[in-house]
Amino acid sequence: MDKKIKHRELYKIIHEKSRENFNTVKHILDIYHEELKNLILSDNTISIHKFGTFKPKHTKKAIRYSTLLGKNVIVQPSRTLTFTPSKSIKVFENE
Repeated sequence: MDKKIKHRELYKIIHEKSRENFNTVKHILDIYHEELKNLILSDNTISIHKFGTFKPKHTKKAIRYSTLLGKNVIVQPSRTLTFTPSKSIKVFENE
């Protein structure tokens, strides 16, 4: 279950299932990946039908106590990306 699939393997799988030219599949998936990346970097929430939702999450600047340093430290604001799987993906998680 922990098998990691590289993008080249994904191209090959889609190429075989669609019987489309390999370079065409690669080109389309590269465009798709680039557009997803651009949308995410511009703080858009992206919902992919029957897959899930990518949503940027922002944290505010905060002051926290560091037990390692023994004093308060400033934690800078940051941005992370959360993924919420769709119901159809959650079914696979529970099996």
